[in-house]
Amino acid sequence: MNKDALHIDVRANTLHLPEVREQAEKFLKESLIAAVPNIIARQGELPPFITKEYGIYSGLMDEARKCYEFGFFYGAVSLICIAAEKFTMELSNKRKGEQGKRLILLKKFGSITPEHYKKLNKISRARDKYLHPKGVEEADV
Repeated sequence: MNKDALHIDVRANTLHLPEVREQAEKFLKESLIAAVPNIIARQGELPPFITKEYGIYSGLMDEARKCYEFGFFYGAVSLICIAAEKFTMELSNKRKGEQGKRLILLKKFGSITPEHYKKLNKISRARDKYLHPKGVEEADV
């Protein structure tokens, strides 16, 4: 990694120019068309889900699926973790605290089944691995 390298994105400063906007639209269309086979392949990797919930949880899961389909894996992990944490916070009537402790309490009081505990705990561990890595190499695994 080059410590002196810069990442510059000035699109917002130039898209008001008709020729730049036209070129940007053309590039985006071509990129999206080229990405379609990968998007379709990723859609086939995802399991179906059915939920009685509407609103925030369904919306977050739909957004997470779209992130995964388009290859935004960190975004997908983040959104799934947000949905899981908000869900367990609502179940436990808690706004703060560690997710692991919250899951143990929810299982202990029968608010979630052992199977749900396993799945939510797996999400929690993935969250810690990707969103709070111990080092650069762990985050990129």
